[in-house]
Amino acid sequence: MFSGMRFPLAITPACRLLFAALGMPQKSTYAEIDAKGGTLHVRAGMWFEEKFSLREVSEVLPSSWPWWGGLGVKLGPQDSVGVVGSGKGVVAVRFSRPQTMHVLLTVHRPELRLSLESPDAFIEALRDAVSRSREADDAHRPA
Repeated sequence: MFSGMRFPLAITPACRLLFAALGMPQKSTYAEIDAKGGTLHVRAGMWFEEKFSLREVSEVLPSSWPWWGGLGVKLGPQDSVGVVGSGKGVVAVRFSRPQTMHVLLTVHRPELRLSLESPDAFIEALRDAVSRSREADDAHRPA
């Protein structure tokens, strides 16, 4: 049984029909935290689907997305990948080392930016899941 929390990605209302027609419908655009499985799963329709280990998350914080960066799945500023459907509610997930991501081509980036409907709740949930993952690792580490 799945024990995670799903957070819908924010998509500007004016773009919802266009995104859906281009293979990124709102029902398949989300970030899902599976604390028991130790993963962050991010999906944007047919354009992006990656799972990241919670052990690799070093930081999660409010961020921004430049207007000139456009919307969708993009290579972004400061060596990031953006999965953004809105310029609002953007969160940066930073990793301890570059992660492999597929954005039409394979890239290795240390940061993922997401636009989320509930960015504050996502930040809190991801920080908690990462903390629990680290505690579990420490508990299994020999003294």
